[in-house]
Amino acid sequence: LWEFGGNATDLDYQFLAQIVTFKSPAVLDWNLDSGVLVVRNRLSFLGEAIIEGPESYFFGVTGGASMEWWNAQRNFSIFLSAGGGVGLLDSKGYEIVGGQGQDFNFTWYVHAGAVYRFSQQWSATLGIYFQHISNRGQDPVNPGVDALGPTLGISRHF
Repeated sequence: LWEFGGNATDLDYQFLAQIVTFKSPAVLDWNLDSGVLVVRNRLSFLGEAIIEGPESYFFGVTGGASMEWWNAQRNFSIFLSAGGGVGLLDSKGYEIVGGQGQDFNFTWYVHAGAVYRFSQQWSATLGIYFQHISNRGQDPVNPGVDALGPTLGISRHF
């Protein structure tokens, strides 16, 4: 991921994010344009190595909703997901200007992309992921981090 936007720290951050996501069965679905629009819940666990920046890790959990349009064969989907959560990092804002001010932080994300399901149990995902991390003003040092980057995933369906 790379720095994005103008509301965050001036420091260059790079994240190597590992995200494990669990999705619920469809909560809502509608037939739409020879396919089906599905809404489901999403719970993700984040383990992010900070490979550039004063801190070294971010561990968090997020929850949100995922809206997916599946074609009639149910082997291709485009999706949009958004949500938020909390996490911990090893803050360095009192040692390095531009670093984060406290270990406990809030996060929110937007994730969009496409899924190709190549068997009943396996699929691949290609997407774009935006994430914001900050302490929401709980600490006077609160530069926040905005990150945007590509995602590549493999999924196992149960």
